[in-house]
Amino acid sequence: MTRPAAGHVDAVGAVGVVDGLFLAFRLVASHGQAHPLAQQAVKNLTAIVEAATPPFSLQFIRQAVFRDKVLVPFDLAGFEKSQVLAQAMGALGVQELFFEGRPQEASMLSLAGVLAHPVVNDEGYQGEIAFPGVLLREIPGANLAQSAEAVDPEVFLAGQLALAVADAEELVEHAGKPWPWFLGLSCARRVERCLGVGAVPLLRALEIAPGEWSVARRAVAAAVNTGVALAAVGVGVRLRKVGIHAALALAVHGLDLREGKDLRGAAEATLPALLPPKGGRPLEPHKSKVCALVHRLAGTAARAGKPGLGQLLWLTYRMEVARLPVGLDFALTLADLVAQIHAEGLDGDARWLEAIIHASGAIPPGARVRLPDGRVGLVLGPGDLADPRCPKVLVGGNVVQPREAVELLGPREARGAEHGA
Repeated sequence: MTRPAAGHVDAVGAVGVVDGLFLAFRLVASHGQAHPLAQQAVKNLTAIVEAATPPFSLQFIRQAVFRDKVLVPFDLAGFEKSQVLAQAMGALGVQELFFEGRPQEASMLSLAGVLAHPVVNDEGYQGEIAFPGVLLREIPGANLAQSAEAVDPEVFLAGQLALAVADAEELVEHAGKPWPWFLGLSCARRVERCLGVGAVPLLRALEIAPGEWSVARRAVAAAVNTGVALAAVGVGVRLRKVGIHAALALAVHGLDLREGKDLRGAAEATLPALLPPKGGRPLEPHKSKVCALVHRLAGTAARAGKPGLGQLLWLTYRMEVARLPVGLDFALTLADLVAQIHAEGLDGDARWLEAIIHASGAIPPGARVRLPDGRVGLVLGPGDLADPRCPKVLVGGNVVQPREAVELLGPREARGAEHGA
């Protein structure tokens, strides 16, 4: 039996709950929910949770466990069990376990089952998983916090974006076939984790990363810009994931090696892949919201409808269509795309374009600029001065903070300066 660490209290029964849940989880994983040993472990867990006096929650964050945000001390055996449970919860994308009231054995059995076999629930994960009296839910930013302890944020972003692009490459290969929701969710979650680091470092990592702007990378860029805009106006995690996932699916089905379909064409190509087969089981809430959004876009003209999430998707998709125009042998930067769309006319996009500009800075990361002394460099993000026209710039191997406004270079001029350097 796990005991509290020497010299500490039990944090009101939390150690016993972790111990009981670990045993039930392991027995269900190895023997199944119907096995007598698993049934007895679940019965014991129910009694342990009741003795711990619900309602209460356990948070699994940064290799530690908290009961209602109070640290739970463990001995070594208890710590190891808590980390096994944290890993099982991480496979579901959740970090908090909430016991609402007097526990039911059926709910405890379902809890042990979903932890033991997380792949069963992965496609329909919504940020929370509920059973009567028990709730598993996501703590936004918790995964980032775990990663950031051991990994520099820039390295974390580069790794997560590379994995997101790898997921998107598989999605591109599946284009025209039934949508692999687990892959789409995996990519959307990676984007969401990256948003926790901050919009500017995320956009910088995406814009200046080496390599070609493939369909997969542009699809991730559409998802990132959608997430950045939604986060900038305070939209919650669940709706952000719907927008990110829809942007990803539209780009995968609509973008070509250069340019791409119009948004309505992309939506019409996407929708059949998202919809379940006739007679299939009903869609989970996240899937149905993604499908409903794409369905609305497939049935309307490009700019029809009131300003909303559909308008944002039209904007971020349009940006990635324009990223690789026919006739140019290089990709446009985020700054180029913002300037081009602004010049062509905003209509209903003004709010969303302003949100992206607000999040990225007046001169977005990745832009090529000329400093007052004539040198050309790459914008890294907002500078230390109050003037937004004075961003931090990478020149050669040095980071420079200009004291006067820089000059934004157009695509061809930037390309010429790049080759002349």
